[in-house]
Amino acid sequence: MASLVTTHMISELDDQELENPNARVGKKELVKNSSFLQNYVISYLKHFEMIPNGQAFFGAHPTWCAVTGLLSEIFERDCNLRFCDLGHWKDISSLGLFVDDFHSLYPFSAKEGRNVWGYEGLGSEKLLPAESMDIEDDPVLQWQESSLASSVLQYIPWMIPTVDKVNLLHDWIKLDQKQWDRIDPERATVVTVRRQMMVQDSFQKLFRLKENLKGNVKIEFVNDEGLAEVGFGVGLMKEFLTSLIPEAFSPQFGLFSTTPGGFLFPNIDAPLFQSEPEANFEFLGMITGKLIYESMVTELPLADFFLREVTGEN
Repeated sequence: MASLVTTHMISELDDQELENPNARVGKKELVKNSSFLQNYVISYLKHFEMIPNGQAFFGAHPTWCAVTGLLSEIFERDCNLRFCDLGHWKDISSLGLFVDDFHSLYPFSAKEGRNVWGYEGLGSEKLLPAESMDIEDDPVLQWQESSLASSVLQYIPWMIPTVDKVNLLHDWIKLDQKQWDRIDPERATVVTVRRQMMVQDSFQKLFRLKENLKGNVKIEFVNDEGLAEVGFGVGLMKEFLTSLIPEAFSPQFGLFSTTPGGFLFPNIDAPLFQSEPEANFEFLGMITGKLIYESMVTELPLADFFLREVTGEN
């Protein structure tokens, strides 16, 4: 209960209020509390093998959820304000884990009838068929097995260095890309897009691809005169995505609004601007995922409270 109350109090304070010495919760209290809670969590996890149903137990236990939620909140605030000393935050080595222990947690999918695969580990090149696994009825994006590493990744990911998490994501993407024919030009999906109607054309032609957007998709631009522009390959896809995303997320398109600081969040009046707002929002998620899937980047200043909602931190 105390963890839930403290988390709520911290979430209501902005960074400037937290700097105030008269704040309801001060930085010194956060340092002290986070130190105690880290030791609690580490001690708990070191007895992981003795806990019935392991990972499932953690996800359903209110104390565990409250404690890890509070730690994540304090960690995020420390990233902004830097009030904890260097070395205050424990990493996975305190649990006897290494980065390689997380590679076996390759998520797998069975959407639209595709085969489900689990991955045994990078470098082994050994894929395990779904029939050999004990998984739930809906295996989409579930972990290969309940383990200490998967609990860390799901509930206290800040223990894993950021650069290692990014590299892990890219490794998983490379593994997933092996399941798609992304080379044969004869099997490519060619999509023609008018530059002046980029968002509308992209929605009409790419949204129906759903998960197949991961495959071999070729973009062909048409200019104002209706003539196809010269260009092909990864460079053109990068130009397409890095041009499409800012335009689709722009408040002028109607799906997003901005905070006074210029950060984006969903527009409650989106139905007034678009006839299919829910489908449009889903499409924005698809093209953002495509950008990440292709190891590309673009500037997308999403509001902090919206990111919290999307990642389930609220």
